[in-house]
Amino acid sequence: MNDPLYLKRLHKWYQKHFGIHVELRDGNTVKKKAFIDDTGPIAWRQTAFELPVAAAPTATLRVSFLPDNVMIDWIGVSYDSPPAYTLRHVACSEITDMRGRQKNIAPSLLEQDDDHYLITQPAESYHLTFDTGQEPPGKKRTCFLHSRGFYIEWLRREWYDDSMARTENITLQLDENLILRAAEQWLAKKEAFEKQFFDSKIQLAGEGKMQ
Repeated sequence: MNDPLYLKRLHKWYQKHFGIHVELRDGNTVKKKAFIDDTGPIAWRQTAFELPVAAAPTATLRVSFLPDNVMIDWIGVSYDSPPAYTLRHVACSEITDMRGRQKNIAPSLLEQDDDHYLITQPAESYHLTFDTGQEPPGKKRTCFLHSRGFYIEWLRREWYDDSMARTENITLQLDENLILRAAEQWLAKKEAFEKQFFDSKIQLAGEGKMQ
């Protein structure tokens, strides 16, 4: 991972095979118009992108992604132009646990994208309160939650260092065969992985027993 040329090839290989590719048919050709990168191992989000208005009466879109890597909940289309708007940042004003008890945690931990984090452990969950005030008369308000963070369980640095100490620095051959080999390994282990996940899941603190 210290070779900048290899990192560049890895980035191009990732964009070719992962994420969601949105293409628009233009006559007899199909042109790429949008790329939506992966969100994470287990995550949901809404995203939007602009497309040019087709000259033909019908627009044909093609959405492609690796099987079993993405699930699309819904797709919507709008032809409206965005009205004039203003943005206002609202910080978290209160943090409570699952039982509604106020926690002695400074909301300022969530204020900036910096080195100060609200760290949660397995089974912990918090409710965040944002005081947005009353909606102005004659106007409509839309709220977006913007967050940054990371989940350490997928790949810890000590796991990587230990693995590198025991093995040679192997450079992956970035081609279609790598995807096929990974898919074959996943299909062979999928049932066991899913059983292990559900057998070892941790119940959230304050939640009732899950059925």
